[in-house]
Amino acid sequence: MSRLPLVAFALAGALVACAPAPEPVDASSDAALTDPEHPGEEPAAPAATPSAPPLSPPAAADAGTGPRIDWASVAGVAFGAAPDALRSAWPGGVAADAAVAPGACHFLYVQPKPIDGYGVALMVEGDRFVRIDVDAPDVRAPGGGHAGMTAEAVRAAYGAGIEEQAHKYVEGGKYLVVAPAGGAATRLVFEVDPAGIVTSWRLGLPPQVHYVEGCA
Repeated sequence: MSRLPLVAFALAGALVACAPAPEPVDASSDAALTDPEHPGEEPAAPAATPSAPPLSPPAAADAGTGPRIDWASVAGVAFGAAPDALRSAWPGGVAADAAVAPGACHFLYVQPKPIDGYGVALMVEGDRFVRIDVDAPDVRAPGGGHAGMTAEAVRAAYGAGIEEQAHKYVEGGKYLVVAPAGGAATRLVFEVDPAGIVTSWRLGLPPQVHYVEGCA
């Protein structure tokens, strides 16, 4: 038997043994991106990661408690109108502290009255509703003013047209008087202590809104 085929067979085996091993496929190469089920085609793009749900809108600013108070009315009862409807505007009702002579100036207090201060008081004069007084911090004036805020916050909220007056009885205290835009007759008066904090506010028609001693 000739030895030539055996030599050829041995050489072939040696060549196979010496052949370099195939290099691993780079995962980022084009080859790695080929869809094995459909050679020559690009695989489908992976599904997008769902984005986070949108944030909830910010909560509305605190509007305070009780019936709506605007420049012209309280609980829908206009300044200058008969006060009868005010008696049912608050859940606890309103009441005077004492018997009242017909037509006399007096206050109706929202019930129950707080232990400190008076809360909300409604001035009636000449059988007309003319003013609201508030020292309860959770009841808001038109524009958002309230007892407990600073004089600087009042100026920021109502602009530069505020009239400042010296307090009649408290040294270092003051009144900040706001006139509504549009020429309405009512005025909003913030009473400020020497530390610059609003202790109360009142809203109503002149001249009653400027009465410093209330009905006295």
